[in-house]
Amino acid sequence: MNDNKKDYMIDVASERTYQNQSDDYAKAYTKWRNNPDNSYAYRFVHDSREHIYIDGEGFADKVAVTAEKSALHCCLQFTGIIMMIMLAIQCAQYFFSFLIFDNPYYGWTYYSELGDGMVLETAQVIFHCTTILAIPITQIIICIKVLKIPREVCLPHEKVSGAFLFSAAVIALLYLVMSRCFDYALMNIFAAANLDITFYSFPIIKEPLAQCIYYLTELIIFPILGEVLLRGYILQLFRQFGDLFALFVSAFLGAVFYHDITKLFYIFVLGLLLGFITIKSGSLLSSVITRLVVVNLSFFLNTISTDSSNLPLRLVEVVVSLVIVISAFTVLFTMSKRGTNWLKLDADETELSMSDKMRLMLNSPWLVVFLVLDLFVVIFSVRLL
Repeated sequence: MNDNKKDYMIDVASERTYQNQSDDYAKAYTKWRNNPDNSYAYRFVHDSREHIYIDGEGFADKVAVTAEKSALHCCLQFTGIIMMIMLAIQCAQYFFSFLIFDNPYYGWTYYSELGDGMVLETAQVIFHCTTILAIPITQIIICIKVLKIPREVCLPHEKVSGAFLFSAAVIALLYLVMSRCFDYALMNIFAAANLDITFYSFPIIKEPLAQCIYYLTELIIFPILGEVLLRGYILQLFRQFGDLFALFVSAFLGAVFYHDITKLFYIFVLGLLLGFITIKSGSLLSSVITRLVVVNLSFFLNTISTDSSNLPLRLVEVVVSLVIVISAFTVLFTMSKRGTNWLKLDADETELSMSDKMRLMLNSPWLVVFLVLDLFVVIFSVRLL
């Protein structure tokens, strides 16, 4: 009796199935992973009929663990480097803005400053928009040149239904409303301890052209580029090590971008939600649309809530929030009745456990250096009332 080669040859790249993705996606990812010159890919092939032993490596099952560790280490090191580049650009933005304009504007104001209205001149608007867009553009270019991930993988584009997009956006907005309530409570707690926490706000810009440039950058271009980087390149790069781990990495990197401990949990959970949406829909477009909806509504609510003495505006904020909550619970009830749960992912274990992967993160030199420097930036940003 002749054995079929498929029955005993194990190829971790070819055997991996990516939920909610087309055959073109799987073929492109498998080809990329099996490229022998690609140090960022977890690949391992062996003959399961033999208990293979390799000097210095061990038996075949141990070799698989070693192969995954090696690929994951390279991916984590690469991630740490591009995050260091991000931090370097942000620091340059801060100091040059301070030297040129005597105002190191980041886009964040503090609760004690609400209602004051930060005024930006056209030159500073252009400088701010240019430097803030330089961060994701630089990171994306490096990902393209170094990782060489196929377009079908880093920009997945499965067809998404309108019902799915509506449900995803409404649930994300529900989280936005909940986080705003938490933020207000946190503000009072921190104020009691004489700590001034940040509140995302937008400055006053008098020139119409500068206004268009600023809002186009902050409300459209930057969110799109952020999703291409985080849910495109980063999430898809780490999916070879399991979807749950990929979700964690992409959400975590998005959270530490802002160097603000009070927003860390909010942005991290939002990143997890956007990652779930991307994987369950099989399309990057779904997370892009959801993020645009969240960012723009957040901007609207922040704009009308900066003046706490204006009761009509506060009433509008309350009404909008109630409409979102009612819509979200209606969607959740409908999903429950239909037995739909798109926030649940299929099991996708790899050779390494989640704890092993987390330990490798903490042992990645470039990533650890970035996290230490990021902690200093967070401490530097804290204010006392």
